[in-house]
Amino acid sequence: LRATQYIMLVSRMIAARGGAGRVLVCNLGLGFVWSVMDTIVAIQIDRDFKLPRAYLGLLGAVTTLVTTPCFFYSERILKRFGEMRVLGVALLAASLLFLLHSLVYGDSAVLLVPLACLKGAIFSLHWSGSVTMMQRAVDPQLAAAAFAVVRAMSG
Repeated sequence: LRATQYIMLVSRMIAARGGAGRVLVCNLGLGFVWSVMDTIVAIQIDRDFKLPRAYLGLLGAVTTLVTTPCFFYSERILKRFGEMRVLGVALLAASLLFLLHSLVYGDSAVLLVPLACLKGAIFSLHWSGSVTMMQRAVDPQLAAAAFAVVRAMSG
């Protein structure tokens, strides 16, 4: 297939299958929250909290470390609660995380570390749910393209 035919085939398949569309909408919402929140936190750390930029690296490392056990147990969690429920809870938790970030000031900047833990858990469960749902929603030969679309929608 030519690239344009392949893209059209993936687009039609995503549009025809409701699960795939829900995954993309959830990823778009979470990607927006992440982008806004990460930008605000970077500005606050540098300008408002007067912390070294290495603090951003610490937050990123903490977030990444938390994702590992969450990814490990994600299959059990998804089987127990279902993908759509996990995606919905992840979006609500991301909104709560956004609110909690607004309550952090310079004298309480250390609270960004536990919030980074929450962010890691939210991301890993959301990503696991998205990938699992998308894997069931698309034809196997188009899975790689569908996952690329999911990643693009995530920000």
